[in-house]
Amino acid sequence: MSKYCRKYHPKLAPVHPSHSRVWKNLHKVRDAAEEQIHWQIGDGSCDFWLDSWMELGPLVHYYPENRGAFEEGRQHRPGLVISYELWHNNIPKKMSFLAWRLWNGWLAVDEILMKRGIPLASKCHCCEQMETLEHVFFTNPIADQVWAHYAALVGIRHVRINSLQQVIAAWSLSVSTKGHIKQVLPIVILWALWEGRNKAKHIAATYSFHQICSRVHNLLFDNSKANMNHTKFWTGESYLGAILGVTVEVKPQPAPRLFRWDRPEKSTLKLNIDATFKENRAG
Repeated sequence: MSKYCRKYHPKLAPVHPSHSRVWKNLHKVRDAAEEQIHWQIGDGSCDFWLDSWMELGPLVHYYPENRGAFEEGRQHRPGLVISYELWHNNIPKKMSFLAWRLWNGWLAVDEILMKRGIPLASKCHCCEQMETLEHVFFTNPIADQVWAHYAALVGIRHVRINSLQQVIAAWSLSVSTKGHIKQVLPIVILWALWEGRNKAKHIAATYSFHQICSRVHNLLFDNSKANMNHTKFWTGESYLGAILGVTVEVKPQPAPRLFRWDRPEKSTLKLNIDATFKENRAG
């Protein structure tokens, strides 16, 4: 269990098709198991929000409201883990910085400006809803369509998301290679959504699903010309590179070598194995 919960509380740890059957079964019964567990306050190792240290149960059940990405991160404690997943050497730092600001709720959308005392008549640029962080990046019709589109491309089951933490859990934590396309692509999507929103707001540009997807493809293609095309970043997803127009650097496979089998001499035995060995080389 510690293998899958190193970065997350057991109640938040994601499950992936490649995980063991034991972990998948534990994942199915974890809510029922948590109801039977009670923590005693002692050395501070229990989670203030998620563990049941009161008779009433976990505090998160009584204060479930979301007050933005920053508050959600403070409740669930893996804030440092989330922050770590936002920074990668194979994408521009400005993209990671945008995701970090989103995580902390430091982006000037209408909701934030109104909380700071600036009167506004707020309206999303693709629908009639009020402009909030969650709406701009996750829940507006175009953003939701974009997330669903790319989730299908990488084989992730798409459910309606409303926070950066949910994106990280579903995408980034399903792979272990730092800078893998599943870790980088969500950050590129966030950048394209924010860029599209700003153009729609400030220069009245068209904001559409196809334009956002086109921008995501262009950003990935530009990065691939720098240091995004290494094979390790596309492990298990090389076909996606072709779809996105990225030329993935493939390591050449060694050419097959022919080894001749010689009949053993009389009165001797030869042990045949499913391999070859010659001059300190095995294959």
